[in-house]
Amino acid sequence: MNAPTTSNESEYLLFLLIYASHVDFEFSPEERKSLKNQFPKSFSKVEQQFNALSEADQIIMLTDGMLNPAFKAKADEYEKLLQNHFWVDGKYCVFEKAFLKFYRQLSSAV
Repeated sequence: MNAPTTSNESEYLLFLLIYASHVDFEFSPEERKSLKNQFPKSFSKVEQQFNALSEADQIIMLTDGMLNPAFKAKADEYEKLLQNHFWVDGKYCVFEKAFLKFYRQLSSAV
């Protein structure tokens, strides 16, 4: 089965932020509330999509989004948004730092 794709840039960014929210093994209430406020129209849909996917399909969806020609122009902006999002719950842990490094390497490789 092929992983589904996000339908637009905003949904891709939301998917990326939801994924990143889980890298410390906890999608905190603060992170969830922040994303619901930032993406009120698409949060429920994208969260359901995220939860329905296996971990492998989540990674495929992230990398497929990076293959979009418009991604390269947004990669640095997304990185800053990730960094800001990691502080929403008041802590920026080692798992989040490792994910950011992974994100940088992956986004430059595609």
